[in-house]
Amino acid sequence: MKVDTATGEVQLVRAVTFHDCGYPLNRQLVDGQVEGYASTGQGQALS
Repeated sequence: MKVDTATGEVQLVRAVTFHDCGYPLNRQLVDGQVEGYASTGQGQALS
């Protein structure tokens, strides 16, 4: 994460996530859930 101390702007440089979803029946739904959880976690971390 990069932080500009003059403006307070935060930039996420890299995110690594790990998910154990078992046996995926629908790959597109799993991808959507993983992206949703990752963005939710980033939002909570920054607020």
